[in-house]
Amino acid sequence: MEREICKYFMKRLKEEKIQILPGHYPELKTKEEVDKWISIIKKSFEDFFKGKGGEENE
Repeated sequence: MEREICKYFMKRLKEEKIQILPGHYPELKTKEEVDKWISIIKKSFEDFFKGKGGEENE
């Protein structure tokens, strides 16, 4: 990942309180890819915890 994109990625991870182990970062090339990746991760976690008896479980 280019330095500017990496800094943006780290900033967005901190803002969203997402933790990723070093060495497991995705290869992203643009800020748009970073934002899309974060959106997918957040949605995945929301969907996972809905099915595990979370507050939003119907």
